Amino acid sequence: MQHRELLIREYYGAADDGFWRWDKAGDAIGWSDGKLIAFNEEITHCLQQLAPNGLPRLGALLLLMAATRKNWAVDGSEAGLLTGMIQSAPDPTDKAEDEVVNLLRRGKSAPSRSPFTPAQKRMTLLERVLTGLHKVRALDSKLRASLEAKAAIAALVFGDTQPAVEAKDARFVADAIRPGLLNLISSTSDAVSSGYGPILLLRDLADLASGLDRVTPEAVRLRMETGLSELPAPVPMEEEEEQQLAPSESARAVIQELLDSPEHAGMAKLAKQLLASTTLPRKLSESQEHEMGGYSDIANRGTPDRLLLSELAQDGLTLAVRVAMNEAMYLHRETPPSIPRLRRELLIDSGVRAWGVQRVFAASVALALAANTPKGATFGAWRGTGENLSEVDLCTTQGLIGHLAALEPDPHLGDAIPGFAAHIEKSEDPVEAIVLMPADALADPAVKQSLRALVAARVYVATVDRQGEFQLSERGMRGEKVIRRAKLSLDQLMSDSSQVKDTQELDRLPAIFRVERFPLRLPAQLDNKSSWSIGNWGALSVSSDGRLLRWTEPKKGGEQLNDRMPKGKLWWASPDCIQGSTKFVFGSSQKLVFYDLDLPNRELRGTPIQCPVAMGVTFHNGVLFCLQPFGVTEINPITGMAGRQLTTPSSLTWVGGRYFVDGKRQAWMALSHDGHSATLDPLPHFGTLRDEVIHVWDAVGFSGPLALTIRGELLTSQADDYKLLQFMPRLAGFEVLSAIYDGTRLVLTNRNQMAHETLLLTLTPEINLRSWHSDEADERIAAIARPASLRKRFRSIGITKNGSLAMRATRSVVAFDRYRGGSTLRQHPRATPFAAERDFAEADLQVGFRYRLQVATWPSGDRAVLDSRGLLHLQPVDAELPEVTLVLAEGEMTGWCNNGTTFGKEYFLPDDKTPTRSASAQRKVYEDTIGRFVEAIRAND
Repeated sequence: MQHRELLIREYYGAADDGFWRWDKAGDAIGWSDGKLIAFNEEITHCLQQLAPNGLPRLGALLLLMAATRKNWAVDGSEAGLLTGMIQSAPDPTDKAEDEVVNLLRRGKSAPSRSPFTPAQKRMTLLERVLTGLHKVRALDSKLRASLEAKAAIAALVFGDTQPAVEAKDARFVADAIRPGLLNLISSTSDAVSSGYGPILLLRDLADLASGLDRVTPEAVRLRMETGLSELPAPVPMEEEEEQQLAPSESARAVIQELLDSPEHAGMAKLAKQLLASTTLPRKLSESQEHEMGGYSDIANRGTPDRLLLSELAQDGLTLAVRVAMNEAMYLHRETPPSIPRLRRELLIDSGVRAWGVQRVFAASVALALAANTPKGATFGAWRGTGENLSEVDLCTTQGLIGHLAALEPDPHLGDAIPGFAAHIEKSEDPVEAIVLMPADALADPAVKQSLRALVAARVYVATVDRQGEFQLSERGMRGEKVIRRAKLSLDQLMSDSSQVKDTQELDRLPAIFRVERFPLRLPAQLDNKSSWSIGNWGALSVSSDGRLLRWTEPKKGGEQLNDRMPKGKLWWASPDCIQGSTKFVFGSSQKLVFYDLDLPNRELRGTPIQCPVAMGVTFHNGVLFCLQPFGVTEINPITGMAGRQLTTPSSLTWVGGRYFVDGKRQAWMALSHDGHSATLDPLPHFGTLRDEVIHVWDAVGFSGPLALTIRGELLTSQADDYKLLQFMPRLAGFEVLSAIYDGTRLVLTNRNQMAHETLLLTLTPEINLRSWHSDEADERIAAIARPASLRKRFRSIGITKNGSLAMRATRSVVAFDRYRGGSTLRQHPRATPFAAERDFAEADLQVGFRYRLQVATWPSGDRAVLDSRGLLHLQPVDAELPEVTLVLAEGEMTGWCNNGTTFGKEYFLPDDKTPTRSASAQRKVYEDTIGRFVEAIRAND
């Protein structure tokens, strides 16, 4: 008992200099400044729900519960109190602080190249936890205000945290909040002494840091409804023993596999279309009626002994009429199962007449015939080789490719058909014999003579010609009968899908285009409308030539994540980047795409949105909304499919984000989603203000919507009330021009003045209003995205008299020279003469990227490719020579070689590559790449 009493005193005891206190009556816990954190009933309920797995630190739980209240972060007092405590934490040499530093190392801090001091780590941890707590407060009230919601959030956050109280004692400690608890705590001198408040706070923050990332509306809702943190994964099933597939199933699987093949997709498409044209008629070998078994149905035809008894109740004349008119009903006996014993044998002509396009047509027909093999029947395919037969496996991809690779010199199948007939005679089962050959080979007398000797249950002849005419005939004692005809499309066979085109085009492009992760960092012109900050993960931008770039530090260029972004603009971007995952909507108004970007894995998944947009896009509670003049359409972000539509009154005007205002700008409405459908909720407290509201919007770090009035008041909503955050100069005549996607930057313009004064309202790191210019970027992006100058426009390329590779522009010449022991890109006089000069011409490429490529080709086949991104790719025809990509930045030679080497300026190189710095190493790189390329051109020019 004494052990448990000690646990209770330690768990519920507050440090003298901590951030929380018990109130005098012991009914609640509040901040050290007196503001309420949670009532005893709320704390007890959460602890009892967490008890089976052990209890978390009480301070960490109180911080989380404080964020669920509507008054969280209203005046910023919480952040100020916690910041002051962190800054007053003991010196890093203190033993307790060493323990805290170890705790901080368990957290997933934002990536950084430079090491932080312990004080910086503490502040980084606090900022991360406050961001997570702001997310908790931003949840819908149904997902955070009730006792069930608070317990669900706590279970999500502390699910993987080391408990402060083990599960065996947790229930006793959780039930200890009752009258007399304060007397128990205060009656002992074991309470936490003064001076440990900041240390305990750091431990609380460390326990909260990783768990807050798991709090999302979907996760909280799932936890409340099912008690699970995530949906269970499918139970792994034991692998069943592989069964032998029927010939038809194997052939269909081959067709499906080849549809994804760049080389054989056209042939597979033809085979798939021929499935309907290669079905053979079935002969009824036995009666469907047997005097055995039971009755399974009724019919209006049959023998008199099977008339229904109800029919025999009719008078004679009526029964006779019903029988004559086929209206009488008869019993129908059960049809016994029929398992045909059949063998389908196919002989394929691979002789000289079948070479060329007919060969591919014939392979498509053969695949279709194999795929249409009747159920229960066996299949065999053969190729004529003189008088002999070679087996062909059409039920595997490798077998089909092997057949296409085999070419025979025979003019026709005349010599092979007798051997095929002898093979058929050995079968004990009925055989469908099919001979597949070119149409002109069928007219040969030797072939006709051989076919007369071919005897089987059924004999078919299939022919194809170079124009794609397919014909299937049945041969019998009474002659030949055409049973199937089809026209095969040569255009379809030769047409390339986008995947085929891309594969073929990429094979022609320089080696750097086939590298999974683009190995160079490059600058780009930033557009304020297509660039946005993602917090500690840097910034993202979409360039005018379709590249998605990530910027992380001012000394580096942009990291290329994707080079095939569509034309358009940024419509919406998530203000959060949780564990490197963020979302955004980009594209044109008719072709919007919802993107999910995973930065650690460099994965970009795009989902086309099935809804044209007229005005804008917004997001709330896990649902995407397309805003149109007539209303709002819900979009499932996973599938992109449109859902329910909410019609908006004609008096409402969309002002941005998820907010609307009526024509008189007095009644404000907020678009939201309650988990079932979209709703427009009124904001009555903004309609009762003394002056006109200019704009209403959401911002990261603020629990409710913000409002800006003409008098210059910045307000935040608080339940059914509002609170003044700051008073600024009067803004009469101003209107909102644009807003940054996280809501922390707002651009206002005064269109009533001739000067069109423009102001920028910033909310972080502090509220400020200042003048703004249209070409001014977000300072968070400008701090890490620094431009660099690249040369991009050249007319020709050649070799100078001293052996340097040089390019000529309209007004200048630049060359890659050996300089002071190294290599550099330098300007030369405009009149510098060239040898082996070749002009750049536009490359005829059909690939998905939108930047330009121009190619200069020498007679030897060596190529230089000028890239509008500011790159020059050298492609030697000799496979022994390395390919190199050079950055066209004046100064130190910079680039990448296809052996994985990078060299030059650090700005253009990735973080995981160490540049080649020594003069000797740079000389070797120059000689191995540019030097050998120039020598090859000189030798063959």
